[in-house]
Formats: sequence, C-alpha cells, structure tokens
Amino acid sequence: MAVVAGSFEPRGIGVAQSARGERRSVKLSPHPFSFFTVLAAAKHDCFGTKDVQDAVTATYVWMADQIGHLTLGFVPTLLLCWLWSAVWQGWIEPCLTAPTCSVCGAVSYLGYFVAALLVWGVWVYKEIADYRDSVAKLKGIFPPDRSDLRHNVQAALLYFAIGGILAAAAFATAWAVLIALLVLIVPGIATAFWWLQRKVAFQQAGLPYLYRLANFPFPITPSELAAIGTVSGPPGETRDGHHIVIGGPIGTGKTSLAVGVGTEFAFSLGIGRYLSFIDLLELAGTPGGRDGAMEFDDGRVLWPWRDCSLLIIDDVNAGLNGGSTVMPESLPALLANLDQKQRDLMGKRRMVWVVGVSDKLGDWCQALSSFFGVPMDHVAAIDLTPDG
Repeated sequence: MAVVAGSFEPRGIGVAQSARGERRSVKLSPHPFSFFTVLAAAKHDCFGTKDVQDAVTATYVWMADQIGHLTLGFVPTLLLCWLWSAVWQGWIEPCLTAPTCSVCGAVSYLGYFVAALLVWGVWVYKEIADYRDSVAKLKGIFPPDRSDLRHNVQAALLYFAIGGILAAAAFATAWAVLIALLVLIVPGIATAFWWLQRKVAFQQAGLPYLYRLANFPFPITPSELAAIGTVSGPPGETRDGHHIVIGGPIGTGKTSLAVGVGTEFAFSLGIGRYLSFIDLLELAGTPGGRDGAMEFDDGRVLWPWRDCSLLIIDDVNAGLNGGSTVMPESLPALLANLDQKQRDLMGKRRMVWVVGVSDKLGDWCQALSSFFGVPMDHVAAIDLTPDG
C-alpha cells in the first residue's frame, strides 16, 4: 500500500494524517455523490496525490482528457483566427471604401466564429466516427448502454466548443471573453459533475480496470444473463440479497465479467468494492470498530468494504498456504472471523464470487447459501466453460 501525501475526506474537512504522520479514519459520507463530495475527491486526485508512487486515478484521467479536448478546440481556432485577422487587416480591409463601418466590423468578427465552427465541425466528424466504431465493437451478448457512449461524445464536443468559442472571443473583444466564460461555465461544470460522480464511484470501488458488460464476448444462457443483470443493475433494495458464482477455466473471462458487473454498478452510482479472496480474509479479521472507515490503496480512497452494497470477491480458490485449493466446505472455517451480524449483512447485499472450478459450482452455491443465510433461488451459478 502506497503512502499518500494527503487524503480525501468525503465531507471536505480535515485530513487523514496528523502532523505526526498518524493516519486518521475517514468515514463514508452519507452523501457520497453530492457536489461538494465530488469536488473534494477531484481536488484530492489533482493535488493530494499524483506523486511518482501513486496510481493515476479515473477522475484525474477524465479531467486531463477534458483539458485536452478544450485545448484541441482552442489552439486550432486560435491559429485560424490569427490567419483570418492577418488576411482581413492586410488584404481585405485596405480595399474597403469604408473600412470603419459597423457592417465591416461585424463581418470581421463573424470570421472568427466561422473559424471556431470549422474546427468544431472537424471534431464533430471525428467523434461521430468514433461513436460508430465503438457501437460496431459491441458484442451483443449483453444489451448495450449507448447512452453513456452518447454522453461521452457530447462531453467531448462540449469542451471542444468551449475551447473554440473562447479562442474566437479573444479576437473579438475583452467583454466577449468574459461573457463567453460566464455562459459556458454552467454547462461545463454540470457535465463535469455528471461524469465525475461516476468516475468517483468506479475508482473508489477498487476495480482493477474499466470493463463494460457490452464488451463481454462469450455466450451465456438467458437465465445467467438475468442473474447478472439483477446484480449489476442500479442500486435498489429489490435487487439486494442476490449472489452469483462465476466459474470456468482460465481464459474464459471470469474476472472480466465480474469487473463488468462492478463497472455497471458504479456507473449507476452504486457503492461497490472489488477484493481478492485473500484481501477479504485479511480484512475480515479487522476489528468491527473500523466499520465505515475508508481505505487507502495506491493513491486511491476506497469505499469501506463492510458498508458496500456490492462486493466482488475474485480468485476465491486461487490457493492458500503454498497453493492449497480452497474448497466450498472450507468456507466457514476461512471466514470464521466474520460475526453473525456481518454474515447477515453480507447475505443481504449483492455479491459476486469468482471461482475457478466449474464442476463444483453447485457446491459453492450451496455453501454460500448456508453460510450467509441466502435462499438458494437467490444464488446463481454462471458457468463459462466452453461447450464441447
């Protein structure tokens, strides 16, 4: 675990380390996706981390991308406006009989915004092509959520436009720049808030990478599709208390499917957490008094695993103590540190268990149902073993 220079306090107050370097607990905010909470997360990811030993976070990458979009709108427009200014003042204006007339001035100003429109048009063409390419890559196993693709394109085009308008306004008048800033700051902040909410939910889930279910390439049965949709769907009590067990040999996409479930849940602003089984065993031994404490890993602030609505447990039977395989019947002994209250809470939340041995999926379902008190019809097996 990397040592972080600062930390994100969900309410925007305090720090996670004292002057002596002692780490203080940071609690999960009752409003984890409010404007000021997201602002605090963005501030932390821009200024509290990004040392050489920290991982680049999802919010940081998104903000950097938008600065890039803004720059790609601003710089080409600035160059075209400079070229138009040189042509107007050097060639066109000297040829006019009344160069100071209001119509001539309006034409010169119009040229700057035509330049911005031309640059923006190029980026519109490029983004539409990217959108079509992304849609063509969807596998069709899971129903795609094209709304996020459209929101992504719209966000990029908005920041391209902001950059272009600011560049064009700079060639008009100083007041034009001020007016443009006042008008454009509202959609700019609103778009950033919408996306940063989802980036915060994703990165604080501890997911190893972003993976959308629409990209999953391997076929699954309709009942398995329905079970995965129940667990990965938007937050809501009607979907809680369901567990799925994903099994299959190496290379069949077990972890990708589990990460896809976590990604979809995060993008619907659900609070989830990805853990390896080894991490779960270690954290299960942590005293209950740390319930609600945020956790820190590689520059990221992670949701407290005990308070998450979705838990994804990967590599359940990857092996312990020199490679001994974890079997379903050994689950109670391995999770003995969980008290009955915590078992009941885990039984009532959504959980994804990634195991490797597909011929024992039924035993895993039975073991989870018995240990956590989950009805068997709420525990589904997803077998990714290829046919034949």
